[in-house]
This record gives sequence, structure tokens and C-alpha cells, in this order.
Amino acid sequence: MRRKRKRNKRRRKGRRRRKRRRRREEKEKKEKEPVKTNTEVRKTEQRDREQDADTESYGKESGESDLEEAGEGSQGDIYIVRKGDTLLSISKKIYGTDENISSICKMNGLKENDFIYVGQKLILP
Repeated sequence: MRRKRKRNKRRRKGRRRRKRRRRREEKEKKEKEPVKTNTEVRKTEQRDREQDADTESYGKESGESDLEEAGEGSQGDIYIVRKGDTLLSISKKIYGTDENISSICKMNGLKENDFIYVGQKLILP
């Protein structure tokens, strides 16, 4: 009986030691890694957003709009969706009224409550 207790006690000690060692190693790893402050995180996010904006407008000269001429045989212009755009805002921006939302949806196979995404190309009537 005493032997079992001693054996179990030794096993527990070994487990504890290994556990402590693992914790110590994890702590050392965390200390070695550079910690980013909130301002650094914000700066990297802002830089990423600027790069995204640059890639969206890549190839466009200043003064050009988001409308592109569609190739021959198509029915209308193509609009590239920007951040914050909705079908309503696009309709008002291009046509000055909200009556064309349903026709924009029909041409692009959308429903009026579907999501549109940044960079998505919409065919305009």
C-alpha cells in the first residue's frame, strides 16, 4: 500500500514539473514575441485600407468615374461597387432617382434585399 502511494506521489510530482516547464516555456515564447500596441494595429489597418483603395483605383486616371464602358454587344455600363455603396445610393448617384433599383437588380440577377460587395461589378441599364 505504501509503495503505491509513493509511486503515485512521484508520478504527480513529475506531472507537475512537466506542467510547470511547459508554462514557463510558453511564457518565454510570449515574452520574445513583439507586442503590438493599439496605435500600431490601427496604423497597419489604415495602411491595408489605403492599399485596398489603391488596388481598386489601379489603372484609372484621376477624374475617371467608377463607370466603365461595356464591350460590344452588351446593354449598358458597368459600375464597380465601392465601400458604403447600396443599390439605392448607386441608383441615385447615376440616375438621380431611386426608381431604377429593380432594373439594376434584374440585369445583375439580384433581389432588392441582396448584399453587394466592394469591387463587385454591376451592369447598369
